[in-house]
Amino acid sequence: MIIKDPEVAKLLADDTRRRILHMLRHKELSPADLAKALDKNYSSIQHHLNQLIQAGLIQQTREERVRNMIQPYYHATAHRYLVSYSLTENLQRDDEYAQYQEATLQKMFKGLKAFDINAPEDKRA
Repeated sequence: MIIKDPEVAKLLADDTRRRILHMLRHKELSPADLAKALDKNYSSIQHHLNQLIQAGLIQQTREERVRNMIQPYYHATAHRYLVSYSLTENLQRDDEYAQYQEATLQKMFKGLKAFDINAPEDKRA
């Protein structure tokens, strides 16, 4: 899925939402499952889930009765999410997104070193 909406792209700047998306790309989980796996409280996870649902990045797949409660389960709407290049340039003005993008690029440079590819510092920009 190519993300073209800047507000949706900004959601990916949050580490918790990225981790939730990553987990939901692989299997469906309930908010309780996510809260336990991410060591976060239930209400925080529910807040992030609501944002991801509104953005169309995840969807409810089913409900299950657990004791006397109905437990919803969610799954990602795509296996991969890419931010449109045209958005990336505009989002550079957003500090939170810029920090996320810089951290992602640094991880990529570290990954390249595993293949004996070294990008010189002066060429990385």
